Amino acid sequence: MSQAIFISVGRTFSASQESFVQAVEAYLLRQGLEPRTIGRNYFKNGQPLKVIAECMKECSGAIILAFERIHIEKGIDQRGSPKEAEISGVNLTTVWNQIEASLAYAYGRPLLMLVEKGLKTEGLLETGYDWWVQSVTLDQSTLLTPEFTQVFNDWKTNCSKIGAELQAPAVVKDPTPALAEDPAKLPVSKLLASLNVTQLWTTFAALIALISGIASLAYWLGKH
Repeated sequence: MSQAIFISVGRTFSASQESFVQAVEAYLLRQGLEPRTIGRNYFKNGQPLKVIAECMKECSGAIILAFERIHIEKGIDQRGSPKEAEISGVNLTTVWNQIEASLAYAYGRPLLMLVEKGLKTEGLLETGYDWWVQSVTLDQSTLLTPEFTQVFNDWKTNCSKIGAELQAPAVVKDPTPALAEDPAKLPVSKLLASLNVTQLWTTFAALIALISGIASLAYWLGKH
């Protein structure tokens, strides 16, 4: 049974982006993995975040393909503040990469991060977290480099551990309530062990009252 892998990628807007996505999908299939992408090959009638969460829970790992979505030819960073600065030639990816990476991390899914060269790395696309961020060109040769192969194999091993947990049979508890033992047939030690503190004190008090009553009755009979 193949393991499902969540792929976070926005709609492709160029031939190079689409070609690279197809290359990654084909690579996963050759590795015995099943790529799943919301709006590409995974569809459900529901709110986007809920659909993403449902899909993520079924997957053993996640791949983030961060491509250029927005190009800023000229702009201003932190406008109106003392740190205001002009920016130019900035490339940004879709915000869904950040959202889906966050969900994958929250669900404990191993992350494989592939970021197009020239893209502004911020948020979870930055280095220094629990995964290795690879800066790649959108070419199939990227998938043949020693760096990609080694990182991929390590990531796949971690995905296999999650996959084993997902495929493990769930433990079903017997809904039939256990029949209570007949108190009359229980030994005194087991009967006392089944009582809580309040019940024990109540029992001892009743025994003391009973003993006192017997002693009083014996004394009265002795006199008469």
